Amino acid sequence: MKNLGQILKKIREAKGLSLYNIANDEISTSQLSRFENGYTDITLSKLLSVLKTLDVSLEEFMYLGRGFHKMSNFEVIDKINNYFYKNNSPALRRLLINCIEKEEEKLSKKLTIILIKLKLQEIEKDNIVTSEEIDFISDYLFSIDIWGEYELELFSSTMEIFCQSSVMILTKEMVRRTDFYKHLPTHRRLITSMLFNAFSLSVERNNIVDASYYREQLVQLFFDETELYERLVFHLIDSCYNFKMTNELSNILEMRKCIGFLKTLESMSLVDRWEKYIERVLNSN
Repeated sequence: MKNLGQILKKIREAKGLSLYNIANDEISTSQLSRFENGYTDITLSKLLSVLKTLDVSLEEFMYLGRGFHKMSNFEVIDKINNYFYKNNSPALRRLLINCIEKEEEKLSKKLTIILIKLKLQEIEKDNIVTSEEIDFISDYLFSIDIWGEYELELFSSTMEIFCQSSVMILTKEMVRRTDFYKHLPTHRRLITSMLFNAFSLSVERNNIVDASYYREQLVQLFFDETELYERLVFHLIDSCYNFKMTNELSNILEMRKCIGFLKTLESMSLVDRWEKYIERVLNSN
């Protein structure tokens, strides 16, 4: 993490503002100067008051402070999912070895190791994840009173290991425990991704009752015309859902239309992912 005072100074100067311009009742120019030069720290409330004057969100400020990087845990999860969608088991194994060799003994390290093993297991069809490890993730998720971005990412990425009843319980807990953040754009994206995974998994498992619940949750999110990918994925899974409900072949045509749209955009990793999903749905009918 870079010196936050230096980051604040860069933002202030980039906006052509003086210390006097951003000082307020909570923080003086001298306090700001000492903070910018690394002599002292300031409280979060004072920092937030300054960021409000600068029209900069805390998320943007921390992103700059990390040198234009996501938090390390999220970067690792992004890598895991990227390798998984490309069926790149060698890359996942290298990532697993690197993670195991880290000297740190953090809770996140153990969770990450289990997540990598889960993705390897799904690709290679070899049982390498123990029931104790599955219980460890479940216990962790239930132990957190307020789910943040990390918990949403973790649950969304490990959902397939849970039985259907556990998925439903955890999903409802997720909705309750993230209610504080429901208006944040990042959380909306993560919640959407989680609900898509739950919806698609329930359809694949022929659990229409649960699928109906997830479908209704997604409908309530109301994807506008700019959320094209979300609309496309919803239509694809919904077509699979309707096929399970009615067995009408017209729904298969709708699935293929969605795949065709992805091909037009040359999103071949997504094409491969969703074609495999459609195949599993049709084979499980």
